[in-house]
Amino acid sequence: MDDVLTPFKDIFPSNISVLFRKLSKSIVPLSVVGHLLNYVGNHLLHFAYQHSGRRIYFPKHKALSIQLMGNGDIITQVLKTDFTVVADPTKNPLSYSVIEGQQSIVYFRSKALVIAGGAQQGLDKRLTEDWFPNLAPEKLIPSDSFLKKEIYLSTVERLRNLPNGRRPKVVIIGGSHSGFSCAWLLLHGPAMFQKCFKVLHQTTP
Repeated sequence: MDDVLTPFKDIFPSNISVLFRKLSKSIVPLSVVGHLLNYVGNHLLHFAYQHSGRRIYFPKHKALSIQLMGNGDIITQVLKTDFTVVADPTKNPLSYSVIEGQQSIVYFRSKALVIAGGAQQGLDKRLTEDWFPNLAPEKLIPSDSFLKKEIYLSTVERLRNLPNGRRPKVVIIGGSHSGFSCAWLLLHGPAMFQKCFKVLHQTTP
């Protein structure tokens, strides 16, 4: 492990990292990828705080306005929401809920600003107005929506209930990771993290 960067050395032997490497030669479920990213993110935040003594991540903060001052400083006005994470011991696996509390306005002063809004999918109106006028809008599902559990389940139920036992025809426009993930879900169903996690605890007879 000499070639592993210091912040990642504790991650490498962790349960989720071991599981990820066990599954590396097969299709890794998205839930496992998400779990690994959450673990790595939390670990790096903790590492940064321990070595710098400063918090670099502020959850439940929403930027309201950005102002460039005459001296070159940047003032960002932010809506801060206090919150508490509560565990539900009756659930297995353990689940958590976030209880929001009081809100207040805070300000951040900085010398530079990075706006990372993330990609958000949208449907071009021309799809149903010009290109496919006979296509019902509810049949157009962005991958961001389809990969959510409730949307996936309702879509599959609708496909199963087509009249006269017709075989559904599904067209996936685009490729990359989300396109293949949609195809995999339609063909094989979801592979849940809880099932894959059992790989770590299997014993040979």
